[in-house]
Amino acid sequence: MTAATGQRGIALPATIGVMVVVMVLVIALWTYASAERTQVDRTRRQMQAHFLACSAAEAVSDRLTSFGDPLKTLEYANRQTEVELDDGSSFSVDIAHLGDDGLMITATGTVGDVSESVRVTLEHLNDFAISANEVSLGSAAAEIYGDIISKSVDIHQQGTHAGEVHEYHIPWKERQFPDPIDLTRITEDELGDQMQSEGQYIIEQDSWVARDESSGELGDISLSGHNEQLVVQLGEEGSPQDVSLLVGDFTLSGAAQNHNLVELRGEGRFLLYVQGDFEATGNNNWIKSTGDDASVVVFMAEGSEFSASGVHGFRGMVYAPKADVTLTGTSEMDGMVVADTAELDGTTILRHYAPNNAEDFDLLPYRVNLWHD
Repeated sequence: MTAATGQRGIALPATIGVMVVVMVLVIALWTYASAERTQVDRTRRQMQAHFLACSAAEAVSDRLTSFGDPLKTLEYANRQTEVELDDGSSFSVDIAHLGDDGLMITATGTVGDVSESVRVTLEHLNDFAISANEVSLGSAAAEIYGDIISKSVDIHQQGTHAGEVHEYHIPWKERQFPDPIDLTRITEDELGDQMQSEGQYIIEQDSWVARDESSGELGDISLSGHNEQLVVQLGEEGSPQDVSLLVGDFTLSGAAQNHNLVELRGEGRFLLYVQGDFEATGNNNWIKSTGDDASVVVFMAEGSEFSASGVHGFRGMVYAPKADVTLTGTSEMDGMVVADTAELDGTTILRHYAPNNAEDFDLLPYRVNLWHD
C-alpha cells in the first residue's frame, strides 16, 4: 500500500517533536527538583544555625543569671568567644553592656555558608515592691511605693501606687529549704519553758530547727503578749552573720506596741524558713531590727500562706513564689514581696526595700528578652 501524498515524511518530525517536549518536561522537572532540594537544604541549615544560636544564647544567659551577683555578671561584658563543633558548624557569642545594670548577648550560629543570629537582653530588676502572678490592691487606702511585676494587676481606683507596673512574669526559682538533720534543735517545750522563766529565747550565729519533742516532727513557734520574745543574735559590727530558723507554722499575735516579738540584734540577716503558714496579727512590732544593717528574709513553702494584719517594723523580703501573701489592716512593711498571689487591703503600706545582699540567693531577678536579628 502506498502512503498518501500529503503525509509522506511526517512520522520523523512528529517523533522528534514529542521527544523535544518530553526532554523539556524532564529538564523542567529536574531543575525544579534540584532547586527544591537546594532550598530545602538551605532551610535546614538555616534552622540548624538558628537553634544553634538560640542554644548558645540560652546557655550563656542561664550561666550569667545563676551567679546571683549583678556585679559579677556585669564583669562578663565586652567579651567574645567562638566555638567550632565536630560536625563543622560553629557558634559565636558577643556580650556587651546594656545600660548600667544590663547585658546584651548576641549569639550567631553558622552551618556551612548560612549564619543566623539572635539577641538576648538581661535587664536587672531591683526596684520592685511586689512580683506575683496576681496582684490586688483592694482598698483605696492601700499604698505601694515601688514597681509591680505581674501578669495580672487589679489596682483599686483610689489606691496609691508610686512606681511602674510591668506586665510580665519572672520565672522565679523555688528556694531549697535546709535539711533539718543538719540543724541545731529547738523543742517547743524548751522554747516555752525559757519564755516563761526569762521572757525570751536567744538563737545566734547558727542554723536552727523547731521540733516537736514528743513526735520529733517539725514544730511550730507561736509568740504573743508583752513578755515573749525571740531574740536573733546576728554578727558583730563590721562582721555580719546570718542566722537560719526552720519551722512548721510561725505565729505572732497580741498587742505589744513597745515590745518586739522577734528582735534582730547586730548585723546580718535572719533567714526564716516556714514549712507551714506564717501569721502575724495585732498591733505589734512583729520582726524588728535594732540596727540599720539587719534584715529578714522569710521563705515560704509551696502551697503555704503568709498573712499579716495590723503589724509594723518588718524590713526585708517575703519570698513565696508558690504561696499566697496577704497584707491587711494597718500593716506597714519595708521590703519586697515575691508571691503566687499578693493582696493588699486596708491601710497597708508597702515600701520597696532590698534586704542586705539579697543577690546572694539570686532573689533579685533579671528580665530576659529574646529577639532575632
